[in-house]
Amino acid sequence: MWRLQDSHTEALVVQPESGMGYQIVRATVNSRTQLVFVFNAELCLELSELADVPSISFEEILDDAKFVNSFSAQQILAVEQVQELWLSGGAGGLPTAPTPIRPATAAGGALAPSPLIIRTSRPHEGFVRLSASPSDYRIMSNGEVRKGTYATTVADARFAVTGLAAAGRYALPNPSPATYAYTIVPRVGVSYVAGTVRPAYAQSGGGVEVRFDAWAPAGSAFRPYLIPDQ
Repeated sequence: MWRLQDSHTEALVVQPESGMGYQIVRATVNSRTQLVFVFNAELCLELSELADVPSISFEEILDDAKFVNSFSAQQILAVEQVQELWLSGGAGGLPTAPTPIRPATAAGGALAPSPLIIRTSRPHEGFVRLSASPSDYRIMSNGEVRKGTYATTVADARFAVTGLAAAGRYALPNPSPATYAYTIVPRVGVSYVAGTVRPAYAQSGGGVEVRFDAWAPAGSAFRPYLIPDQ
């Protein structure tokens, strides 16, 4: 596992997520091209590493990770376009080596292939983003929320009462529990899509997830509150 430099984080955070809190990237890392997970645009893990990382806090994992010497993300890959990987076996249901895949043709991720609802935010409509990090790069310091950010509805978040439950309900490949809950109340008219999370990464899924397809303006997001690990 590697910790990305600030310049790498800045390049990734402006691109859409593959799911809540992570991106799937085909990247050249230390001169080797491979498929990797990037969490919070700062922690990079190979697919085969996920089963071996202990479930400790995100900050502890970052502290243990070495800074990568070279990192070049070539593209973001939608989850549905690498579904074949999760069917190919390997430790923890993950492949032992990446298999060839076709290039991504559209943004998206954990929502597909469930029926999608396309709408815009209504007055006082609230959402919750569950994250393993107290410093989520998708949430700006002034409360803006970046385009391409995933969250869930306030109603559905009530079923994710712990960080581990959140990982299961939203099929997150997180190495750490998603214990930081960011409340998001965008202005009226911010576009988003909503759907049901399908099973992935040995997680059951089934939760409602939304992806903001437009920036939510300043003041939309608030400081996170903590939920238990388990």
